[in-house]
Amino acid sequence: MARTFSSLFIFLFVFASAYWLWETQPAIQRLVQKNLSTGDFLTLETRYDPNEIIEKHDALLSLSKEHERLEPRLIFHPFAYMEVKFVHKGGSTGEGVSLWGLLTGEMLITTKDWQETHGYEDCIIAEANKRDFNIINALADSGGALDREGLLHKLFVESELLDSWIESCKQKQLIVQSGNTYHLHFESPLLAETPETHLSHHLDKKSYKYSERISPKYSIEQIETLSKAAFGEGFSIRNTEEVYLPVYVITVKNPDGSLLITEWNAVSGEQIERR
Repeated sequence: MARTFSSLFIFLFVFASAYWLWETQPAIQRLVQKNLSTGDFLTLETRYDPNEIIEKHDALLSLSKEHERLEPRLIFHPFAYMEVKFVHKGGSTGEGVSLWGLLTGEMLITTKDWQETHGYEDCIIAEANKRDFNIINALADSGGALDREGLLHKLFVESELLDSWIESCKQKQLIVQSGNTYHLHFESPLLAETPETHLSHHLDKKSYKYSERISPKYSIEQIETLSKAAFGEGFSIRNTEEVYLPVYVITVKNPDGSLLITEWNAVSGEQIERR
């Protein structure tokens, strides 16, 4: 009887622990769902098929008789799809969707021409915090560069506090100093004015069973942490889930046996450059 009671207690404890983890740890839910071979997952709606892309980019993918085009493959790149609430610069509240590449660490500004930010990946790698983003955002708002007096005027903080923020950003290689001027240390920086992606395409569903999903380079938790640091007070995330971008892999076999492998965005029809 005692053994039965003990076994029942252990079972209930394990069950309760597993239930608590499932309900309180979204990362565990995503990991389990990702590795299931049944069910559906969300993708952006495909606009182009491989033949349309080949015709559109004939100069790059045109073949001679000595070349062989292999059967295109459809793969899926991971993105974080976040429903967010934020404050506009004028003080009004905004609500929308924020779409972040889990391979690039950058936010998609619009799906119409597939414009992405540039600079947030460096911030993820450097583990930039809210204090760092005080400097980063001030520089971004001023065209990417300001002197110390300009930063003091823009941020309204004590001199010693500003110096500690500047030093942190310099140590993390997020800004550089040239003379009396501080610059963002990103090539052609482009940060988001608001944490909102302008979606002009619908979401679709695909079966897990027939998909080849690429593993993310960055986690959803990293993107959430970065977003909260970057967009400050008034920013909140209502819901986050993983969605995927359909991508065609088009391979051309050259006469010498080497392969030209290219990836193409099935939403925009443009080539994807791997970083």
